[in-house]
Amino acid sequence: MIRSKLMKLLKCGMACCVFLSIVAWQTKDTSLQPTDAKGFIVEIQKKYAEIQAIKQKGNQEETENKIKAVHRRLTRAYPVYYDWWLQDGTTGDVDWFGKSFNEELSVRLQKLNIKAPVTNTPESIESAFLSYLKACEQRRIKRLEAFTADKPEIVFTKYRTLRPSFFAYTEGVSDARAECNYIAGGALAKLKMNGIWAEVETLLTDEEGVVRDPNLHFDGQHLLFSWKKSRKEDDFHLYEMDLKTREIKQLTFGKGHADIEGIYLPDDNILFNSTRCGSTVDCWFTEVSNMYLCDREGRYMRQVGFDQVHTVTPTLLDDGRVVYTRWDYNDRGQVWAQPLFQMNPDGTGQAEYYGMNSWFPTTVAQIRQIPGVTGVITALHDIPAGEAWTYEDVMKRKQEVEAKGLKLVGVESINVHEDIKIGLPTRDELIENYCKSLEAIGKADIHLVCYNFMPVFDWTRTDLAMPLEDGSTALAYDSSIIDGIDASEMFDRIEKASGGFVMPGWEPNRRDEIMDLFEKYKDVDADKLRENYKYFLDGIIPTCEKYKIKMAVHPDDPAWDVFGLPRIVTCEEDLLKIADMNPSIYNGFTLCTGSLGSNLNNDLPKIIRNPKIAERIHFAHLRNIKYENKDLFHEVSHLSSDGNLDMYEIVKALIDTGFDGCIRPDHGRMIWGEQARPGYGLYDRALGVAYLNGLWEAIHKNK
Repeated sequence: MIRSKLMKLLKCGMACCVFLSIVAWQTKDTSLQPTDAKGFIVEIQKKYAEIQAIKQKGNQEETENKIKAVHRRLTRAYPVYYDWWLQDGTTGDVDWFGKSFNEELSVRLQKLNIKAPVTNTPESIESAFLSYLKACEQRRIKRLEAFTADKPEIVFTKYRTLRPSFFAYTEGVSDARAECNYIAGGALAKLKMNGIWAEVETLLTDEEGVVRDPNLHFDGQHLLFSWKKSRKEDDFHLYEMDLKTREIKQLTFGKGHADIEGIYLPDDNILFNSTRCGSTVDCWFTEVSNMYLCDREGRYMRQVGFDQVHTVTPTLLDDGRVVYTRWDYNDRGQVWAQPLFQMNPDGTGQAEYYGMNSWFPTTVAQIRQIPGVTGVITALHDIPAGEAWTYEDVMKRKQEVEAKGLKLVGVESINVHEDIKIGLPTRDELIENYCKSLEAIGKADIHLVCYNFMPVFDWTRTDLAMPLEDGSTALAYDSSIIDGIDASEMFDRIEKASGGFVMPGWEPNRRDEIMDLFEKYKDVDADKLRENYKYFLDGIIPTCEKYKIKMAVHPDDPAWDVFGLPRIVTCEEDLLKIADMNPSIYNGFTLCTGSLGSNLNNDLPKIIRNPKIAERIHFAHLRNIKYENKDLFHEVSHLSSDGNLDMYEIVKALIDTGFDGCIRPDHGRMIWGEQARPGYGLYDRALGVAYLNGLWEAIHKNK
């Protein structure tokens, strides 16, 4: 949309305003029009020859490094010419060094129907190359004809200053969770078209900060944007620049929240996105952003969006409505549930606009359609560990589930605060809050809690999408990788290999928090952890007995110490020690075959048949794993034949010992192109339900 010959390329946006004493740094115009065609022709041939000379040596690594260096050099020195050269190649990629230079040039001449002959002489190559560049320029004129007619100006931000992050997350926009995605260095710029070429003027630069979301006012003279001046000492706030004077005034203020994605509205108010609502999403402690309004001075601020999950990228339509994206993943898959919503500029009339069912129609209603599934295990993930659940919140969740025809049969989980595991003085208050949460679910007629006592991390994997022979992907653990890195390096590995997903307990925003926890755990060995565990059990069991709540501790995954942290729920001996900590039958276990089965020394049917353990198995997570070697295991289908665990004998042991608790088909593969949080897709776990139901029926009928 072009406003007063200024084209809005990007978007961004509280409290009293103040004029900044600084004036935006301004550089002289930089023209992007190429001028040195002959220099480019000479240099590209020179670089090609250098690569061929290195290739003849047979050193692949040296060749690859040289190719990368050549790409960087030609892209920076001749951005327009080299872009043409790349886009007109045979395959459209950057690997153009396999043919002779004459052949590569001939390919490009043919694409543009240029009949200039090419021989292996400098004169012939230069003449043909100049003909090619001239033809590219004529093509550009034709392509930009309609665009350049109005001589547009474009406001944009320079430099890529935010690392990749899952679309819906807001890490890095405020100081929450150590701003893990923040990369300093950014600029606000204006591009002015001069014919088919552009001239760039820098309006603002900040080597320590980040500038984002420019939005042009209808008068074409004022620019709204969001600016964060440092990683730790500032957060994103809304600013306005007078494009005539370059004066900047700050509109919104505060610490610990981010104001972003501001847009001007026809009534001269500003609509923006902000994390100041103080909410978090269901699945983890990820801050929620919602829509706010204020006037041009940052005054009269009010929240107009109250969604449980993120709302992002508001955009003004020609008819005055605002469309925005809502991360609407509740009751469906995690990633692609990003439908468009609409509202009036004053925040009223919010409604679905497009795409609610475009991706991931996985809902509770679909779970109900799986034969044998009657209940749901869920939790209040938006409540941080240590805070008490309320009866009202629990009932709201219960009613949501039961409205779909299923029963809320248990909770997984009420997280145990790390201070309790470490044994800090704050644990008594935290245990008291835990008991309040138990009381809330007990009054709601929920009588099962699956939880863990793993220090710092939940389950750990080195690969969230290991390819299997059948084309599916699965979670995998490689001890040789873990043994060679520390926890901080593990975060980097997970972020790079997660495909946009997050492994529970390893959220990037927890990096600094977890590094601090390692220091707190330095004096906590296995014996101390068990001592603190008993203290916790003794504190909560009276409440459990009052409300008949079965506590089912989840085994450690994998079943051994990780990153030097003790694990105390790894084997039969550990389970017996836990049973001895508190004699109450409400002190029990979750039998997770994948977790206990990660240690091949664990005989799962034998563990199940131990009378002291059998009577305390309140919940079962059934899945299979396969060891490729002593270091590497990965998850597979539930079939016994696909992995190292005998699922028939495991199920038979449960039946023989009188197990009458809930069974969950645990982690599944990603199959049939499904996109979901690794391990938690619908399809393979639905197949697992069918297989386990078959085993259950067959064993019972053969008794």
